[in-house]
Amino acid sequence: MSNKERILIKNITIKNCGNFYGEHNIELSDSLDKNFTIIIGTSGMGKSTIFKLIYWCLFGSHYDPKTEVDSTDEGIINSTLLKNLGNGEKTSASVTLDIHDQDGEKYVLSRTLTATSHRETNSKKFDELNNSRINSGIQIISESKMRMTGEEGQQVNEKDTRLIKNAISKLFPENLSDFFLFDGEKLVQFRTKSEAAELIKDGIEKISGLPIVDNLIKNSKNTRDAIISHIADKDSDSSVLAKLLQDTKEEMEKINNTLNDKDVELTKKQLEYDGVVKKIQSNKTGKDIHSQIIVLDKTKKNLTTKITKTESKMKDFLFDNLPELLIRDTLEKSEEIFAKLEDEDKIPPSISRGAIDKILASDPLRCICGRDFQKDDGSWKKLDEIKQIIIDDDISQGITQGRGLISQILDRSMPKKINEIYLELVEDGRSSRQEKEKILSELDDLNDEIKSIEFEDDEDYGQQKKELWGDISLLTAVIAGWKEDLEDLEIERKAREFKLNTRIEHEKVDITERNKISIIKAVQKFASEKRSEIVDELRNKTEEATNRYFLESAPEKEIFDHVKISSKYDITACDADDYVKELSKGQSHVLGLSYVSGCRQITNTNTFLFIDSPLHNISGDSRNEISQVLSKNLPGVQVVLFVTDSEYLQGDERGAKPVRTYLNPTNKVWKEYQIVKTTANDGVKGKTVEEFKRDV
Repeated sequence: MSNKERILIKNITIKNCGNFYGEHNIELSDSLDKNFTIIIGTSGMGKSTIFKLIYWCLFGSHYDPKTEVDSTDEGIINSTLLKNLGNGEKTSASVTLDIHDQDGEKYVLSRTLTATSHRETNSKKFDELNNSRINSGIQIISESKMRMTGEEGQQVNEKDTRLIKNAISKLFPENLSDFFLFDGEKLVQFRTKSEAAELIKDGIEKISGLPIVDNLIKNSKNTRDAIISHIADKDSDSSVLAKLLQDTKEEMEKINNTLNDKDVELTKKQLEYDGVVKKIQSNKTGKDIHSQIIVLDKTKKNLTTKITKTESKMKDFLFDNLPELLIRDTLEKSEEIFAKLEDEDKIPPSISRGAIDKILASDPLRCICGRDFQKDDGSWKKLDEIKQIIIDDDISQGITQGRGLISQILDRSMPKKINEIYLELVEDGRSSRQEKEKILSELDDLNDEIKSIEFEDDEDYGQQKKELWGDISLLTAVIAGWKEDLEDLEIERKAREFKLNTRIEHEKVDITERNKISIIKAVQKFASEKRSEIVDELRNKTEEATNRYFLESAPEKEIFDHVKISSKYDITACDADDYVKELSKGQSHVLGLSYVSGCRQITNTNTFLFIDSPLHNISGDSRNEISQVLSKNLPGVQVVLFVTDSEYLQGDERGAKPVRTYLNPTNKVWKEYQIVKTTANDGVKGKTVEEFKRDV
């Protein structure tokens, strides 16, 4: 791949954004060989801030990869500058990107926020955590510019503001941003089946253009509903059904609005909580204690899952065995009859040979009653019927077979055996709950220890953490409750919609209106079928591309034969016999990177690849595995890695080597930058980006 086939960012200029005071330049490589730029900083120093600012400059929204929350200007302008604004004074923040497209054209894209104070003093304390200007008398205006430059850097022409968004979307489609501005912390999700599936599903939907198809389906349904509502107005019974359906929809909309508000509130609380945790971790003692809390929290979650599974097993076990216990007396009497008939050498009324074979092959109770048991209250009402048909009018092939059959059922329903198994489940649940209570007690003790730490600013972060976690837990429970209500209403909506549609179908409806409904239904059906086809095709292509990258780069790759992505978006790595292999942390991370590379391939993404925190939450040999993959792969791609100094320059006690020891021998590194704390000439404290120079 030549430079003319790639879209590059040659330079990034950040001015007065976040904690970066003044102007800061980061020059990136356009070399095919020296294609890596490294940005180093300790935790909380602003690596992710730079990552977010690039997103903001491109798309005009401030994106938080962790919470996936967009806003247009929150947290962009340096908080110290905002806080010190006098009445009538202005300050600005900007990000500028020098872009080279695949045709060799050069652009300069800049996005600027200008803040003006309209009060002599802020009416409320300035919220530094959220960089909030709410009720502070500060007005912020956004401006974006995009100009083309010549070979000597002179301005050739400037794009009209209206055209900037279109120009950017051609170069950097926002729906594909995950594949050139990748949040490396998401790699951890590939260790968990459900989280990986959700990530892959979201990615496939973004690259497929499915939102357009979904809008077609949604709009078709809305049009169809409007026609049906119009028809229903002409019939009193239909009108009542339509009113009930509308009431349900309005109630659902009300709950959805409440859920959206609660989600926003929860996100804010989580951001505050993360901010407090960062403050705690900035203290050595606090960091050590919080590390212990993370381990205990993980154990607590595992125990909670185990308890839930045990309780589910107990319910299933009772359901499977209680019916047979309830009809045990009938079975015993039946066996007595068989024994008596056997003694008299008579052929009894019994169950047919076919029924006997069925019973021996599957569930006795289901075959005896001649129907499947459903797990609802209605099942128990059928017990009287079961008693009547245990011995039917068919002729048995032999008394001994019939008696043996009933003996089998009786043996299965022995109260003592059932009780023993049930008590084992009870004991499992009890021991898990006791262990969880012990961990909760330990967590309380550790949180109390945090409260006793003296921080430089005299804040009680331990108490703040406790209160915020309480708020988060309460909000999470409230949201879960609203979601349950929404599920119940969705069932009700479908039932009422079915009743109304059935009523309309049997009404004498104008042929034109009926044809409209038929056409719209056909459009809905066609769009739904096409949606399914698109998803299947893209899932297969994603699987194929991910498979290729994974088999080329996975640690111990010889044990793998192929990667699979199921219809439910579960991703697994299998051996030649199609058995799913358990992955190490390093292999899971590589699988995630392979997925990103695969998606770049199938979407023909030829832009840069910025990866924030690719080594997050990974240590020891697993970190070494990722470092080797990063150093050996991604040829010809302009790569920017955002890493901590401990990851890049140091090893760890579990055997991880510095990432630098893997990258430097490849001679791929163009420049290394480091984020450091500084104090400007005017006394303003902030952070700066400077080139990192150190002998290896």
